[in-house]
Amino acid sequence: LGLNVVTLAFANGECGSENWGAGTTISNVVSIINTLVAAKKKYIISTGGENGVFTCSSDANFLKFIKTYQSAYLIGIDFDIETSQTRAQVDSLVLRTKNAQATYPNLRYSFTVSSFAKSTGGDPFLWLGGQVLNSIKVNGLTNYLINPMTMCYTELSQCVVSGGTCDMGASANQVAKNLHDYYSIPYSK
Repeated sequence: LGLNVVTLAFANGECGSENWGAGTTISNVVSIINTLVAAKKKYIISTGGENGVFTCSSDANFLKFIKTYQSAYLIGIDFDIETSQTRAQVDSLVLRTKNAQATYPNLRYSFTVSSFAKSTGGDPFLWLGGQVLNSIKVNGLTNYLINPMTMCYTELSQCVVSGGTCDMGASANQVAKNLHDYYSIPYSK
């Protein structure tokens, strides 16, 4: 394993009784984690994804979720929010994160959301990304990272164009600039 950090994806369903899809069990994931730990490799647990929804309605179950995958090599939890989470479900994830930070202050908590890289500036997110940022602000979460998803652009108007195609590197930089300018979020977030 020549990688610095491995992301294990995607946990879905309700935290504390989550599933991993495709016949993968929690025991399978824990076994993978044990292999990573033996190799002294850091890892991130990612939830949601394009085809899944991760929810968490209680602090106790979120702490249980983290504890299931916890080791000295766990560096963070990522919420990949791409589908149909409701405002209440997003708020619940943000609140669970805020409350879990008292128990797990050294973990990195990130929110991956779909984005656009319009060179004209403006809001870089679809409605769900804006909803996530609003929930973070309203609920007072301060220790977090935003991971704008800068891929899967279906139209040239959604990205920075170079030579008639989307320039992914320039698009990623533009999303960061738009996020900073539109939402006043520091580049460090």
